[in-house]
This record gives sequence, structure tokens and C-alpha cells, in this order.
Amino acid sequence: MKLQTKGQAFNLFTFFCLYIAQSIPLSFFSAEIPILMRQEKFSLSAIALSNLIRLPFLIKFVWSPFVDKYTRELPNYKRFILVSELIYAIFIMIAAVFDFRQDFLTVIFLIMFAFIASATQVIATDALAARSFDHQNKSMVNSMKSMGGFAGAIVGAGVLLLLFTKIGWHYILPCLSLILILVLIPLLLNKNISETTKEEGKSKTV
Repeated sequence: MKLQTKGQAFNLFTFFCLYIAQSIPLSFFSAEIPILMRQEKFSLSAIALSNLIRLPFLIKFVWSPFVDKYTRELPNYKRFILVSELIYAIFIMIAAVFDFRQDFLTVIFLIMFAFIASATQVIATDALAARSFDHQNKSMVNSMKSMGGFAGAIVGAGVLLLLFTKIGWHYILPCLSLILILVLIPLLLNKNISETTKEEGKSKTV
């Protein structure tokens, strides 16, 4: 498979968007929560423990077999990604309703549930990428993963953090949710993602 077609370029762009979606909220909350906790005079130990919100990404191997079990066909990966991303966005939107200072534990639990959905999206996205790019071109999708991660970090821990100082907690989170929904558009429009089997030389298109 050679990256010479517009369809293949669109495939790479689709995965770039999905990897950005994984990185932006993680970068934003990892940067913002310690700052807010410090402003509220939390102890350094409590601030250090706030990093546990990223635990779902460390233990996603627990439910990854479940994802693999119900994603035998490529269209199933697409459904898992879409549903996980929407749940991800919904939990962040719900967190916007609460006040970080008065409902600290509620907000933390909502973010953790959001990250569980995000970790599920990671499982499905990585599996879809592995099955839809051959060995020769896996380096390209790996580059999209790295670029998406860095771009998401710049937006999440940079642009959104600056925007947060202007509009506050209750408005920045809906913006974050909207971003997560918008990056799904390429996946919804993409009809070119396919799996090429070496044995049969056939392609199955999502």
C-alpha cells in the first residue's frame, strides 16, 4: 500500500485528529488541576496524588480484551471510537456544571470517567490503525500519533490554558467538549479506511 492517493492522505489525517482528541483534554487537565489545587491551598501531597486521574490510561489493558472481542470487523472499531469519544465529551460537559472548588471530588471522578472513555478510544484507535496500515506504512501512522500527541499538548496545556484565564472553568470545558466532537468529523466522513489481507490480497472498507 503506497501513500499516493488522496484517500490514503485522508486516512492519515483522520488518525491525526483522533490522536489529537486523546491528547488535548489529558494535557489540559494535567496542567490545570495542579494549578487550581495550588490556588486553593491543597497540600503538595494532594497535588501529587491528582496525577492519579491518568490511571485509566495505565490500566486500560484490563478492558482491552473486551474491546477486541467485540471488534472483529473494522466497522466495529469505528463504532467503538465514536461512542467512546461522545461519552468522553459528555462527561467533560457535565464537569463544567460543577464548581471545581466546592465540588472537587465530583469533578475529579467525572474527569476519571471521561478518561476511561478516552482510554477505550485509544485501544480502538490503535487497533484500527494497526489493521488498516501495512508494515511499510505503519511508520506514517506512528508519525501521526506523535504529531497528534504533541499538537494536542500544545493546544491543551498552552492555548486552552491561556483561554481558561479569560473565560473560566464553566466555559472552557464546553469548548473542550466541542473540540472532541469536531475531531470526529473526519472519521464520520472517511469511507476509505480498509484492511488489506496479505493472504487474499483483498480490502475490506469501513
